[in-house]
Amino acid sequence: MARKSLPPLTIRAARKGDAPALARMMNRLRAHHGNPRGRATAAAVRRDGFGAKRCYEVLIAEIGGMPAGYILFHDAYDPTEAERGFYMGDLHVEAPARRRKVGRALMAALAREAKRRKHDFLWWISNGWNDAARAFYAGLGAEDEPVVAHALSGKALDALAAETVRPTSVA
Repeated sequence: MARKSLPPLTIRAARKGDAPALARMMNRLRAHHGNPRGRATAAAVRRDGFGAKRCYEVLIAEIGGMPAGYILFHDAYDPTEAERGFYMGDLHVEAPARRRKVGRALMAALAREAKRRKHDFLWWISNGWNDAARAFYAGLGAEDEPVVAHALSGKALDALAAETVRPTSVA
């Protein structure tokens, strides 16, 4: 029996016109992580990913011209090793494209971009409960790091920002 050929997989830098598709995929990723109120909008993606001061970059995967996934990243720096790298904020593959090596292709494209820019590392976090993601990353050769992630937002961020801190004397 002849194998059905699949449409080609392409990976390219995301463009401003991809903002609606990226927002949809970002919100699906948030829902998968248990946060059904993903707030990504096309306007926010255009502002933060393609505006005057870009906060991140995105590579988008397409199968047959249709969005199949994305990887979102930004520059990072490791002062201990004095190395430049990328922090990967998101890796998402649409459900119909899973198990077709789209995630691996996105990671390989990001690794090539890191090497092209003379970066030394890729770094990211994953949820401890996400065994599938952890197994996927281990299959790439990634090692778990003993790190605890911290986040400050909402009222706690507002309260800290409002503080006026004065040094205290040492006895």
